[in-house]
Amino acid sequence: MPAYLLDHWRGNHSLGRSMWINGALVAAVLLASMLALAWPTGLGFDGSMWAALGWVLVAAAVTIWHAVGQWRSATRLLDRGGSAVATGVGCVGMVPAWLVVWLLAAAIFVAGLETRLARKDETVTVWRDDAGIVRLAGFSPPPEEIRKALDTGPVKELRIGALLLDDDAVMALARRIQARGLTVVADGFCNADCFTLLLASPRATVTPGVQLALDRGSVSDVRASDAENAEREAFYRGLGLDDDALRELRDEGMWTPSLGEAIAMGLVDQVRASIDADPVPAQRWCEVQPEDCLADRPPADARPMPPLYHPPPELPGLTTT
Repeated sequence: MPAYLLDHWRGNHSLGRSMWINGALVAAVLLASMLALAWPTGLGFDGSMWAALGWVLVAAAVTIWHAVGQWRSATRLLDRGGSAVATGVGCVGMVPAWLVVWLLAAAIFVAGLETRLARKDETVTVWRDDAGIVRLAGFSPPPEEIRKALDTGPVKELRIGALLLDDDAVMALARRIQARGLTVVADGFCNADCFTLLLASPRATVTPGVQLALDRGSVSDVRASDAENAEREAFYRGLGLDDDALRELRDEGMWTPSLGEAIAMGLVDQVRASIDADPVPAQRWCEVQPEDCLADRPPADARPMPPLYHPPPELPGLTTT
């Protein structure tokens, strides 16, 4: 095989062999191979940029090999008195075939690039911009990526929504937020993990459309051991929850306070009209938008609900920067 390839490169083959065997047949095999491998994945090789780039390089190498060999075969034929018209037609006739090869190779490369970029957008769940704003997206951002984003430099604020992390990751991240005094901004649906991180912030900030939800069984998981539940209770005490609040968390079900309830109970420190708007102190928000604070206020003769939140104490061994 190497000798055959070298003979074509040197122009030792006849023009007919160079054109039909080394040109048309090789181009057809190359096209069929690319289609067979790339078509089932939408011409993107399942997002593999190396595979897509590989086919571009293969197409380039085969095109150069064939063009040089056929040109040399044509030159030798002319030197032996062959027809210039027939030789020219033979050389030009291969241009459409190789044009198709290159168009398909380019389509595979572009499709592979688009697939990779699309998947990158889907998999990236932690963003950090130049202003120091860290955003968590997706339901389960990798904890190591969160730590990396928070430790890269000064953090202006952490923006979160619904999260699904393991207990150790939530506790570690909450302690980091509390120790560094980070501002946490919750928008949209804020489930138990999101709510826990919000409680850890000394400047818990939400938007008016936030939907807060906290698992009332957070400190009494029947699947956990007594030691694990005790550790979880100590953790929530470290966030500033008192005995009355912990009693609430031992009940069953899901607690979903409205914005007005969250403000009244001291769970929220600041409110933003939109995610990028300037924060307004929670009490000031009640003055500007009294319907948010009055909508769920209990009757005057009702038993007042004990506060569920107090300013978080300093955790032992941690310093606030």
